Amino acid sequence: MLKKYFDYEAAARQAGISPGDLAALRGRVERDYPSRLLRELHLSAICKAIAAGRWTVADALKPGRTQPPPISDLRIGG
Repeated sequence: MLKKYFDYEAAARQAGISPGDLAALRGRVERDYPSRLLRELHLSAICKAIAAGRWTVADALKPGRTQPPPISDLRIGG
């Protein structure tokens, strides 16, 4: 198993994101970012934005949405 760059699954659990919704978010991000590092970074940022109440899963999955919340919102390391 590959080591994860960012533990977006833990962030999803903390945000109360269901496994099905996380799979939908992962599919959305995988289409936009070919790099595993970038996918995990963006998934982590999305999950943390949802946990903070700045986004909902529905917001993140809206058609036409091409960018996750600003990466500056992601607090690396905690």
